[in-house]
Order: sequence, then structure tokens, then C-alpha cells
Amino acid sequence: MTDIKSIPSVSVNYACNGSSTKSNEMGMRVMQERAYEKRGEQYLLIKSPPASGKSRALMFLGLDKLINQGIKKVIVAVPERSIGSSFANTNLKEHGFFENWECNDQYNLCTPGADGSKSKVQAFVNFMNSDEKILICTHATFRFAYDELDEEIFNDVVKNKKFSATTKIEEAVPHSDLILLSLPTPMDENNVPDYSALRNVGSQLSDILSPNSLVIVESTIEPGFVEDEMISIISKSGKLEAEKNFFIGVCPENANPGEILHDFTNLPRLVGGINPNITKIIKSIYDFVFSVELVEMPDCKTANAVKLTTNVFRDINIAFVSELSLMFEKLGIDTNKVLEAAKKKYNFQIHYPGAGVGGPCLPINSYQLLNTAKRIGSNLSIIESGRRINEKMPQHVVELTIDAFKESGKSLDGSEILLLGISYKPDVKDIQLTPAEPIIQKLKDLGANIHIYDPYFSTTTQYGIDVSESLSEELLEKMDGAIIVTAHKEFSKFEISNFCKMKTPILIDTRGIIDPIAANKSKLIFRGLGRG
Repeated sequence: MTDIKSIPSVSVNYACNGSSTKSNEMGMRVMQERAYEKRGEQYLLIKSPPASGKSRALMFLGLDKLINQGIKKVIVAVPERSIGSSFANTNLKEHGFFENWECNDQYNLCTPGADGSKSKVQAFVNFMNSDEKILICTHATFRFAYDELDEEIFNDVVKNKKFSATTKIEEAVPHSDLILLSLPTPMDENNVPDYSALRNVGSQLSDILSPNSLVIVESTIEPGFVEDEMISIISKSGKLEAEKNFFIGVCPENANPGEILHDFTNLPRLVGGINPNITKIIKSIYDFVFSVELVEMPDCKTANAVKLTTNVFRDINIAFVSELSLMFEKLGIDTNKVLEAAKKKYNFQIHYPGAGVGGPCLPINSYQLLNTAKRIGSNLSIIESGRRINEKMPQHVVELTIDAFKESGKSLDGSEILLLGISYKPDVKDIQLTPAEPIIQKLKDLGANIHIYDPYFSTTTQYGIDVSESLSEELLEKMDGAIIVTAHKEFSKFEISNFCKMKTPILIDTRGIIDPIAANKSKLIFRGLGRG
């Protein structure tokens, strides 16, 4: 029996009261916003009245797939040529979106002329073989062009042996002139960066690396790791000698989870080599792949120092505002109002407090610098303090929860608590070093029964807890309290009145989503981190 897959749909019925025409902070109407929430789907059926903005909804979806989802090309096929005008170049940035819709005139095939003409078909073929991203055509042109195209056009790199994949390093490395190392550098239980993956691969390279090969390390590593360790590891077999018959450099990966493709195509990259000539060679290689600025560094360790400095700067600043938020709570000051006013000063870089700092970068990068400092007998007291502050924030969230339960007169032991969001940052599916984990464990230790809703982990099991499929009234009615841990965009649309349906109306907001005044008016027992 064949499984039948249903196509996700977005259907909008309007009340004709004008609310549908109001735009959010990204310039999206109600229907467009609903469609955009489903942007990760392979198929999507949008049902909405004429002139309701479906064309622009497709622009939003198409641009996100190009920039954030790894899709190489967007083809818009319309029933008739006149509809193609709805996909004219559009300035979306001025309304809050992250990119404009721009199609090269050469590949807007909804221009006068017979549909399916040879010129349009050839233009379509040229588009498929070019670096252009967007094409607009009629169904007829698409049909005729399809007949002219090799249906395996997207697989030609494999077919022509321009790409191959293997799990066996000994099969790939000896036949390669360039080896890129992008390996994990996690922390061990003592908060010491673990370079075992790099060391193991380096040891293998020592035996199988072909003479005159170039090794580029993209992993985030401590300044000096290449010079002090990696070169020695690769040279240990005695077959290879740095700068004589093998070469090495770095180009630290520079991308945020959830924005990886955008960052790859927009953020500058740092390049550093074992000598200036190798730096220039690495730059020329990456110039061929990336269209971003490539910044030459004097050496490998300087490039790695820059990468760590930028990330640790963020970690320290988050710690700074988090510590301020603890004091402002006691003073009855809303930290969010302080920060929003402060950012009006031209040189103030805004960061927000929260339940803690997680993810694969900031905590690890701070410990990488701290590990370096310990190794060379230096002192980084500010970074140490920043880490202590960020790591105690989950405990503070628990303390806010305990305080709220005391006010309610209900015991935390045996209570039902809902965590809203477990990702370490908004709108990504990633729980690496998430502050949600220690919050869950600390509340469990106090006897609470924990429930989870996170739209990115729905219907899965995390930390031994089944993640709810949705935030339903039925779920809320069973809860004694809720804690907003992650500022997913979906959570900003919550109606406060829904939380009043809980058995015990306790709400803890760690991300500044809920208005404290509105929460108190609704008779919620409310605690907002840093909200006075």
C-alpha cells in the first residue's frame, strides 16, 4: 500500500474589518506571515482571496529558501503573462524584510512575445546553466523549456565526477590537493576545549597527505593551536615538513545557526597562512567560492584571535546586561526600557539579558580564550566573570519561579510546569548547551513535573520529556505555571489571556516578550527577568 502525503496548506478567511492589511515588523500581512511560518515545507498550498498578497508571500518564501535554506534557484511559473508583473522587482527591505526581490530583466520571461518561443526557451536553459537565482515565466514557457533540459541537470556535478563523498579518509585525502578541516571543538566536563577530532585527523594526515598539499582549518580553535600543535601532529611521521612539502592555514567559519547561508554570502572571512604567500593562495581559493570580503591576517593565530574576540565580546556584553538586570529587578526598573533608550546613542551596541547563553559558539569560545590564558600564565578576569554570570542565570530563573509559587501559596513540589522553548536561541532547532537543560533539571530536583512546548521539537522526546505538539487550551488548563525560555517568534503572538486559563496562573518570562503591566492587569502572578 502506497503512503499518501498530504500537502501543507495555508487558508485565510477575512473578517473584512481591515486587520488583514496590517503588516508585521517584516512587512508581512496576516496571510503572508502564516505562509512564511511554513517556509520550511517542501510543498505548500496557499488559499486566499484575489489581490490578498499571494505573489508577495511567494517572494518572501522564495528569498528565504535562497538565502537560508540552501536552494540554488527559484522559478516562478504563472498561468499567464500579465500575472508575471506581480513579481516585478520589489524593495522589501524598506518594510523590514532582510532582502529585496530582484530578478535580472534577462530572466523575466513574462515579456511580450509568443509563449514557448525559442528565445524564451533558450533564456530558460541559459538561466539553468548560470549563477542567476530567480526566473519568472509562464506555464507554457516552463513546459517547452522542460523538454529541452536534461532532467538530471542538478545532478551533473556527480555525473561528471566533479563531486564525490566518502566516509573513508584514506580514499579521499591522497587524491586531493586541498583539504578543508571543519571539525567540532566542544568542551569537556571541565570546560576545557576538546580538540581530539582535529588531533586524530591530523595524525591520519601525517601518513596519507600527498606532498605539496594545502590544509585549511575552518574549525574555531585557540590562537596558536596550528603553530604549536597541528603542524607537529601532521609532521610526526617524518614524511612531511611544513613550508617545504606541505602547507597549512586557517579560514575560521563565520556563520550563526539559523542564518548560515545568509552569513556565508554576506559576512567577511578571515584568512591566515603559515606564511604570507600561503595566505594569498588561501584568499584566491576562497575568492573563487565566496563573494564576500576576505581579510588577510598576518598569520594563523591572529585570524583565530579575531574570530574568538568577536564572539567573546558578545558573551561578555550579555553578561553585563544580565548582571544589570538582576540589580534593576530589585530597584523596580524595567531593563528592556533602559536598553531601548540606551540604543539611541550611536555607539551603544544592544544586547539583552536572558535565561543564559548557549549554543556551539559563545560559551566554548570564552573557554577557549580562558584555556589559552591558563596555558601561558595570563589572566582574563572579565571573561571569567562573564561566564560565571551567564552560567548562573538558569538558577535565577528557578529562583523567580520559586518566588512566584510562594506568592500563589502553591507548593512547587508536585506542580505541573510548562517550558516554552528549549532551543538555545530563537527560531533555530538547536539545543547545544541550552539554558533550558539546567532549568529543567533544577525544577525536577525541586519536585516539579516538567512539560515542554517548542515548535521546532514538537512530537519529539527531549530530556526524557515528550514535547507537546501544540500549545493548546487543553494543555494550558493542566498547568500550574509556564516559563518562557526561548524567544521564538511564535511566542510573541501569545495572548496573555490564554495563560490565565492555567490551574495556577503563574508566568515567568525570561526574554522580555510579555508586557508586565498587561500581565498584572490580567491577574497573572508574573515574574519577568530584569523587568522590575
